[in-house]
Amino acid sequence: MKTNEEKRWERVREHLLSEASGNAPARFSSQRTLFGIKSHVESVIEAAAEEENAKCEDALRRGKGDGPAAESQGRGSDGLGC
Repeated sequence: MKTNEEKRWERVREHLLSEASGNAPARFSSQRTLFGIKSHVESVIEAAAEEENAKCEDALRRGKGDGPAAESQGRGSDGLGC
């Protein structure tokens, strides 16, 4: 009896053989994206975006923005673009 790991690798091998022979279209995906595992770059980008959002929220709480018109144009008196 085959383990799940052996079955999985057999399916991968069969799929790669069918792609190589031209019987199936080549698929480009990674298990990282398939299972929602973030890459280091994605983590860094998310952290930077969260930091920027936190700065903007803090500036708006302190009342340093120039109102809704300035926010919609991406400029505020805080210099953060909030």
